[in-house]
Amino acid sequence: MKEGFIFWEEPLRLIGAVAPDAVASRLASSLGKGPFRGGNRLVGTVHDYRFRVWQKNLLSPDSVECVGVIVPGAEGSIIQGTLQYKLATRIQFAGGLLLGVILAGTGLMQKLTGPESPFAAVGFIILGVMLVWIYSSARMKSGQIRFIREKLEEVVCG
Repeated sequence: MKEGFIFWEEPLRLIGAVAPDAVASRLASSLGKGPFRGGNRLVGTVHDYRFRVWQKNLLSPDSVECVGVIVPGAEGSIIQGTLQYKLATRIQFAGGLLLGVILAGTGLMQKLTGPESPFAAVGFIILGVMLVWIYSSARMKSGQIRFIREKLEEVVCG
């Protein structure tokens, strides 16, 4: 398991008695369709035996994804994958933190050299908002991981 606040990875390995072709087709058919369906659903893409899935909900952000592959096992199939933040989420987190640091640093430098600038206050506000967002996403991450794992277990175990 690769630890990190933003750039973390958790391996996933699920074993079931269903054939790989059946697992791939069951996974593809279980993916939720339509943007305005209520409740939690699994969405994503399946190409041959490779997949990329995440939890979708009307009210919560979809920040955790599972990227993996379905391989034949001794008595069925094995789903091997990695759970991680989606690329867009990692870019938003890192970009927001960088923007906050740049604005806060620029504002502090301007304050030291001359007239006061609102950049420092804006930068610290952006930093605060980003840290709260990242912290709240980290707290929701375990629920999203649990949902993805349960849905994939249903598919591979039948």
